[in-house]
Order: sequence, then C-alpha cells, then structure tokens
Amino acid sequence: MNLNPYRSLSVDDLYIMDGLGNGLKVGEIARQLSLTQSAVSQRLQKISALFADPLFQKSGRSLALTNAGRDLATRSTQALSVLDSSRLQQTLSQPIMVGTRPEVGFSWLSKALFSLRHSNPELCFHLKIGSGEEGLKGLQADEIDVLLTSAPVTLREYDSVEVAQEDYVFVARKEIHTKIQSLACLEKLTLIEHDRSFPFLRYLDGPSRAKLKLLDTWFLGSTTLMMQAILEGLGVGIVPLYMAESHMKSGAVDTIDLFAPPSSDSFRLIYRKRPALARPLQLLSDSLRQIGLKPADLTDRNSNRAD
Repeated sequence: MNLNPYRSLSVDDLYIMDGLGNGLKVGEIARQLSLTQSAVSQRLQKISALFADPLFQKSGRSLALTNAGRDLATRSTQALSVLDSSRLQQTLSQPIMVGTRPEVGFSWLSKALFSLRHSNPELCFHLKIGSGEEGLKGLQADEIDVLLTSAPVTLREYDSVEVAQEDYVFVARKEIHTKIQSLACLEKLTLIEHDRSFPFLRYLDGPSRAKLKLLDTWFLGSTTLMMQAILEGLGVGIVPLYMAESHMKSGAVDTIDLFAPPSSDSFRLIYRKRPALARPLQLLSDSLRQIGLKPADLTDRNSNRAD
C-alpha cells in the first residue's frame, strides 16, 4: 500500500478501525465515540476511499474486514498504543478549534492557551472568536470542537464541564446611583444590555423583571463595552461581578439594591464526547480554573509563562 493514505487518517478513524478489529459493531463504535451511526458510516466510506484494496465486505447485516482491513485495524491499534505511551494521546490528530465570545477570548481563554502553549507545545488549540450564537452554530456544524460559554445548552450529543461560576451585579455610576431612590427613578434611565438573543436582564428573578421599567434599552453585544458605557454614565446594567469589582472598590460604581441580587451562571466547556479530546480538555479546564475569570489585560503576558 501507498503510505500517503495513512497521513489522512484522524485519531477517530484509528479508533473506528481498532473497534472493528476488536469485533465491535458500527453502532457500538458510534456510542463509544459519541457520534451518530451515520457519521461513523460516512467515515468508513472516507477511509475505504483512501486505499486501493477493499477494506470491508458485507456479512449479512454486519460489516466484515478483508485481509487489507484487518491489516489496517492492526496498524491502527499499534498507532493508538504509541500515542498512549508517548503522552501525546490523541493530540496529534487535527488541531482543536476552541470558540468563545470576544471579551472572554481576549482575557481568560487567551491566558489559558498561552500558558498551555508554553507547558504543552504538542497541543494545538486554535481560537475562534464570535458571538455566543455564532459559537453554538459552529459547534453544531462541527466547525468548533469545544465552546467556552455561559449560554444554556441542552443538546443530547454534547457533554460539558464547568470551569467557573459567573456572578452578576446590577450597577450604576456613582453619580447616577445617588439619584436612584425608588423604582420610578429608573424610568428615566437607559438599560445597557448584551444582545437580544441573550439579555442579561434574565438574571433578575421574574417579579423583579416585572417591576423594572426603564426609558429604553441599548444593546452593545459585549460585556466590556457594557461596563464602559456604565462607567461613562450612559445607563445602568447587569454585568459580570469580575468586571465590575475593581470599579466598585474604587467607588466609581455602586450596586442597585432595589431588587434581589441577580442570579449566578456557570461558564462551561461544551463539546461532543470524543476520545481524542479527553486529555486536551482536562488540561484546558484545569488551566481555566487556575487562572479564573478576570478582565482583559493583554499587556500582562509574562504571567502566562509556565514556571
């Protein structure tokens, strides 16, 4: 056989061939890799097209390996064993695309990726920045392997790991805050918001939202811009505590206490369960937890260097 076909095989392809070599059925392999049976069948067609000799033959409703197929299955098992023993477990496959929102990508996630680049250069994480909605669409289209988000996701074929709790506060610039004595005072103010698909007003409980009446709503699409607009006295808003905390300590902003405190949320890594992601995900989630949520500071790069 030509050696070139082997260069086109991903780690998931190796697991599929290894599974067939160990007598597993296509459905069983699909469940192990958290793929649909159709997706595994498509991968088998791709693998078969790479080699000149036929790899499979139908045996009733099952798929049987030919001599060439058994040879490829044996080679796949050997390759996986090498990957396991070399600590590069599954990381030599296709690069891992991680998606998230701009402010999280420029601060928290970028610091984790810089750190991992120093400590584990064999890992290849790419970063894709976009809106929360774009990230979810990319995940479903397999354009993104892992999504860092606080948006609720209820897709059966995906799993998640929590990496941080995100607390929120309802704040106003100090000069504006001193004038807010009652709910009626808010009717003259603008609500600074994130975007229509994921408004942060959702973090107020139902009765509080029903009472809240404001002049209008201004969508900025970024928590960083929301915080800046609040600091400039352009309105009030619900923002992540980690972004407002330093301004609260300095006295620049204060919390609006006419309602119960906003609820909390969680940042999670959302992903389709695949063996190839196990070790990289563990390292990424550990790094994110260690760094913790913080505002963007792109000048502080020396702190990312591994000890």
